[in-house]
Amino acid sequence: VTAMESKGYSSASRLRAATEYINVHYYKKITIGDLCAVSNYSPAHLRRLFLKHYGVTPQEYIIKKKLDIARDILADAPDKTIDEIAEQLSFCSASYLCKLYRQHFGTSIRQKKKS
Repeated sequence: VTAMESKGYSSASRLRAATEYINVHYYKKITIGDLCAVSNYSPAHLRRLFLKHYGVTPQEYIIKKKLDIARDILADAPDKTIDEIAEQLSFCSASYLCKLYRQHFGTSIRQKKKS
């Protein structure tokens, strides 16, 4: 039993702390260090747990969350530019957001914006 578990923090609640951090702070640039700090796991252990429970790495989980939010923004605020959305979600550039969006959803963000 780890020190955190003896204080009532189960491994499930520690993993949930990391995912909750992502869900609340999706607009920021989230690092693995941030997730390790809230969950008290090492980067390698956190990666293993994400793969086991979600089938993706922490970084992939973060990107998926941001892309889902980007899709919602496109639906709710079609007047926002791709640059504004990329900045709002802390992507390094609009072109990177476009690339990831196409990979994830199989359609370009520009096509989505037109519909």
